[in-house]
Amino acid sequence: MNTHALDYAAIEARHDLAGNVYFLAPVNFENAAFCKIGRSKNDPEARCAQINKSSTGDVLWGVRHVITVDDHIRLERLVHQLLASCRNQGAGQRREIFHLPADDAFARASEMLSQLTDINEIPIAVPAPVVKARRAKSSGGGAGRVVKKGDEAYLPLFMSWARRLEIKGGGKPFGQWKNPYFGYSDGVEGVQWNIAVDRNTGEIRLGVNLEGSAKGGGNWLITDFIFSELARPTIESIKAKVDAGRIQLTLACDAWQGASRYDIVEQLIGGRPHLLSAIDAQLWDEILTQAKGCLDPTRQFRARAKGTVTVLDTGEKRLAAPPMGGVSPHLTIHTLVDAEPGWNDDRLDAAMDQAITRLRPVYEWVSHEGRKSHGKR
Repeated sequence: MNTHALDYAAIEARHDLAGNVYFLAPVNFENAAFCKIGRSKNDPEARCAQINKSSTGDVLWGVRHVITVDDHIRLERLVHQLLASCRNQGAGQRREIFHLPADDAFARASEMLSQLTDINEIPIAVPAPVVKARRAKSSGGGAGRVVKKGDEAYLPLFMSWARRLEIKGGGKPFGQWKNPYFGYSDGVEGVQWNIAVDRNTGEIRLGVNLEGSAKGGGNWLITDFIFSELARPTIESIKAKVDAGRIQLTLACDAWQGASRYDIVEQLIGGRPHLLSAIDAQLWDEILTQAKGCLDPTRQFRARAKGTVTVLDTGEKRLAAPPMGGVSPHLTIHTLVDAEPGWNDDRLDAAMDQAITRLRPVYEWVSHEGRKSHGKR
């Protein structure tokens, strides 16, 4: 077994510094323009409960945002420095109070984090919630830890994915403690392979991903994909090459706040994901045109556009606008992996090979269309 795919020793080495920076908002003051920013190695919800229990009762806090990183002590210090002009100058815990909304503080902190090279956001809550993951034989004794109890059952699956696609280093983890999805991407800037598990349903999804990005080799390949398909659609040809009834396509509109995304009502372009077999020429043109609207025409459609979005939890209307935010299109195409936790390596590899074979023509299609020169817009 290739146990190099997941570097448990490296994960273990980060445990002393890894943890959460939390942003608390008052729950008993409507539209309050202040927040509390602190850090915790453990569950931020539990820490918030401790703070409320020890408070005088004038303010009751709720967790609004959490950033989990590999050096939460330094990140908290940098966030406090960033927001120093807004900081309450009182004594005691009041020093963690800042006179701006939690959402604004989080957006500014996320933007700062996106510029840092020595602090990384991670999907690992450290220390882990009581359950240790299976040890890698070559890890030197370190144990990987996962986000929630039960996640460790899927580690052999992730190893199989990295092994069958020859993903160097095991890929890049994604998923946070509030998100039902967690998994790995190959980390490529541009068209990506990814593997994800839905904790709520147990579904295992092998995916192809392409989103708006100017990083590395990304160069806003989704712009080329959208314009190429609008000009000369090839979706019917790819449908003829695959089992289109087992492949689902989602075009989404991501709304950004710094390095993080809002959960918005308008996220799913076309209102929902679509089976590839159900996408006809008219529907394909409609969702591509909507996706084009998430790109900035003043910058050759190679940048985030400005847009008004509706926050899912509150119904609040917000303007997402560059340079701190904006909207951008995001293409995801996935198929289910017919596997279960507990299967041995041979069975997992066979199931993974079947899913990869089913989706590889789609990966090649997106890669080809996404690299076409889009010319004048």
